[in-house]
Amino acid sequence: MDESQMRTFRIAIVIPCYKVGERVLDVIRRIGDCCWRIYIVDDACPEHVGNLVEAQCTDTRVRVIRHDTNLGVGGAVITGYRQAINDDAQIIVKIDGDGQLDPALIEEFVAPLVSGQADYAKGNRFFDLEGLKGMPGIRAFGNAVLSFP
Repeated sequence: MDESQMRTFRIAIVIPCYKVGERVLDVIRRIGDCCWRIYIVDDACPEHVGNLVEAQCTDTRVRVIRHDTNLGVGGAVITGYRQAINDDAQIIVKIDGDGQLDPALIEEFVAPLVSGQADYAKGNRFFDLEGLKGMPGIRAFGNAVLSFP
């Protein structure tokens, strides 16, 4: 499936943000044209990432949502999903603001959804062990313990 076919769908990206700093700007820059809207959820971030994005990002797809109190990643994701649904998004993709997921993979995740082959897709950071190199050792260990029975 090519990018022009994907652009016929309203694909929204939700990025919960807490202490991600300027890394989120690089993540936003790397999101392809197939995506219709990008929701940055500033989860009461002490770095005020929402202000940073508004001041330095010129991507017109970006919408900043702010929490007055920190709700954690789950709460931030729910907020982003709700806004995307209210805005009539057809497909919603959650990625992290720290850049651990390469935004170039978004098209691979949504291709089975756009083609009707799947209703839900989830990435697995253990599928390609090469991708674990950038993850801190303790986090890789914790993710492995929590991911495998």
